[in-house]
Amino acid sequence: MDNFNNSFNVTMQALQLISEAYTFCYVNLQKSNIPLPAPDQVMATARTTVSYILSNSPAFIRQLYGMISQMIIESNIMGILLLLVILYVFYCVIMGIFKWIYRLVYGFVRFSVILLLIGTGLYFANMYISNSTSTFTETTKSYR
Repeated sequence: MDNFNNSFNVTMQALQLISEAYTFCYVNLQKSNIPLPAPDQVMATARTTVSYILSNSPAFIRQLYGMISQMIIESNIMGILLLLVILYVFYCVIMGIFKWIYRLVYGFVRFSVILLLIGTGLYFANMYISNSTSTFTETTKSYR
């Protein structure tokens, strides 16, 4: 980490490391006859995807992205740490909402199946009891 040039932006250093890692994997896996997309194709696709998502996102996400990119350009380490904490909290809230919805649907389905099984069991028990009592004719003897 000491050999990084301090005039470089932190984001550029991270992107450079990611691109070097992908290029390393691309070259070594290509030697093993495992095809991967070329690095320039991956970068073009990633750039297109991010621009499409940003152009179709709500206004507050675009404002948040502008604020984030401005913080990264300034390269203030406290701002970046604060940004990471905010993004992690946002991620936790989104994951909590998805887990809550999943558990709600799963619990409803499970409760419905349990009620269905109990209802079916009671229905068959009622049929069995009503059939078993109706087949026997009770006779009363009269001693007159």
